[in-house]
Amino acid sequence: KHMPSVYFIFTVQEEVGLLGSKNLDESLLSPKPALCYVLDGEGPPGMVTVAAPWHKRIKVEVYGKPAHAGIEPQKGKNAIVVVSSMISSVQWGLLDEETTSNVGKIWGGDAINIVAESAGFEGEIRSLNFAKISLLEKMLKMTFEQEATRAGVRAKVEFIEEFPGYSIPEDSEPLQIFKAACRKIGLKVKKVKSRGGSDANILSKSFPSLNIGI
Repeated sequence: KHMPSVYFIFTVQEEVGLLGSKNLDESLLSPKPALCYVLDGEGPPGMVTVAAPWHKRIKVEVYGKPAHAGIEPQKGKNAIVVVSSMISSVQWGLLDEETTSNVGKIWGGDAINIVAESAGFEGEIRSLNFAKISLLEKMLKMTFEQEATRAGVRAKVEFIEEFPGYSIPEDSEPLQIFKAACRKIGLKVKKVKSRGGSDANILSKSFPSLNIGI
């Protein structure tokens, strides 16, 4: 009887952006796998992540106009103030059960006596729903650009996809095999949706992948 090929893939730098799986040379996997199990689930054996989010990085840079803060501040346009206005004009955190947003880094300015010429921030958006993350991206981009226009400064607003989301249908082969294996050894199957990413987000683009609890 023909035995299927089995590959063991050890990835690196998952926590900082799924970098190992993103750079996997799939030409080394021949024949191409029919399915994949990722051993990185947060829960106990029997848990399986059937949905994971789309994730995009936000990167905003604002370019104002410098001036001496004591002698002629009215001639400057403070990029830090504009960044502050951008951040405070939108909602952050848990937006709904499927969608989150966060601002995690901020920078700007050169000295306390200079109206800041440049500033910026980075953050992220995530959603289990592709339509929601697309709409949120458009709304945030429009808001940030409007704040820059209102202040009379130039802004560069970028949304960079970190990884795609996925949703595993009930009749998918990897899920059916997993459920059968759990039944065989008396494990209770628990299906969950996660707002965190894993290597399964990347690998699922090439072959059906499940992140399972260990």
